[in-house]
Amino acid sequence: MTLGQFATAIPAPRKWVLNACAVLRLQLTYSVERARILALTRVLEQSFRIPLKSAYRFAAATLRHAPASPQWRLESPDGVVSVVINRDRFLSTFTANLSRALVGYAERRRGRPPRARRRGVAAARDYGVDIGLLRESLKRTPATRLRLLDEDASFLRSLSTRPS
Repeated sequence: MTLGQFATAIPAPRKWVLNACAVLRLQLTYSVERARILALTRVLEQSFRIPLKSAYRFAAATLRHAPASPQWRLESPDGVVSVVINRDRFLSTFTANLSRALVGYAERRRGRPPRARRRGVAAARDYGVDIGLLRESLKRTPATRLRLLDEDASFLRSLSTRPS
């Protein structure tokens, strides 16, 4: 797993992943288990404003010894504050993000994307020009093309001068 896939699975910006690993003094190993722990850590930190280190300790302990109950409960030491997390919702959201990271994620390439350069007939065809008419016209002699052009011009002039 790459850093980009790992960050997509959490979901968090790459910079948050790098900074969180530095603050928590974690090795940069991109595993599914580490992503799951950091995903729960991020939920606790972002949603409930729990400090990063405390959130990581709770997330690691909860996921390693996950109870069978459908909810995880975190209480403050004095018992005043209680946070409840829906276990099934968290795990299904994490699994969906992990799937998106492993299947649909593509690393960004550096620099500008290359432009397909087409010239001449290929560019005209891609733009929607009918190449068949151009080729048929070029098969004729220049004198014939001029004569047909004059006939078309006189026809258009006659349309504009007709009384309606």
